[in-house]
Amino acid sequence: MPGDTSLEATLWDAVAALVSAIDGRNQATGHSMRVADYAVRAARELGWSKSRLEQLRLGALPHDIGQIYWPDELLNKRDALLLHCHSCARRQSSFAMPSSRTPTGNR
Repeated sequence: MPGDTSLEATLWDAVAALVSAIDGRNQATGHSMRVADYAVRAARELGWSKSRLEQLRLGALPHDIGQIYWPDELLNKRDALLLHCHSCARRQSSFAMPSSRTPTGNR
């Protein structure tokens, strides 16, 4: 867990609990951690600072937060999604962050 203060530790604990709830509903276990790891590795190659890498990891871990609202039969569906199911999947990002607040990617 990055950070030294108890407030930072509490934040990371809360994110870990949220990610556990998200990943617990999905059959792709460990997905959130893998996505965060890939994002941090790519940003490190781009020369991002340690502080920005920690912020990126904090944001990347709960990237599938919108899936909390998905019905289980849609979340764990193995074959192609029907057209009406795609709209549910596309709305996922609106639960996490409005498009007007999308990060700019500054270092």
